[in-house]
Amino acid sequence: MLGSVDDWLARSEIYRRLKLEDRARLAKLAQVRSYGEGRTIFAEGDPSSHFITIVQGHVKVVKNTAAGKEVILELFGAGEPLGVL
Repeated sequence: MLGSVDDWLARSEIYRRLKLEDRARLAKLAQVRSYGEGRTIFAEGDPSSHFITIVQGHVKVVKNTAAGKEVILELFGAGEPLGVL
């Protein structure tokens, strides 16, 4: 990871405008997880229990067709929220 959670939040486009005390509270609640290439983070229809922000790397959102082909719906990178809809 790129420094501490608090440092990353302070540099992040979507979190840096938060008040210092709000970022500190968020940093205490945050969990950092690492996923290997090709690993599924969540699947369509899974219940939403977390707000995910990519710290490092990229995430590909795909849908498989009935014919078994993979269609890329979106690509997300560092600093972007994932699965917010």
